[in-house]
Amino acid sequence: MNLKSNIKGFLGERKVRKFLKNHQKKLNAKTLNNVKLNINGKTIQIDHIFITPYKVYVIETKNLNGAILGKISDSY
Repeated sequence: MNLKSNIKGFLGERKVRKFLKNHQKKLNAKTLNNVKLNINGKTIQIDHIFITPYKVYVIETKNLNGAILGKISDSY
């Protein structure tokens, strides 16, 4: 990744963090950002976890133009 895409990614994640923070109180929700988990020796990173009394949302943020294509069986 180059510097420009890193900056775009950071700005996209910041925008989502702000949106979720603004909605926490009215939805009685909690937000976890930049969560890192070690599962079977592999580290994974989750951009946002939004926890409401009824549902848990796991959010991967992408700040890109165009279509993102893939199947559940795809590695990338």
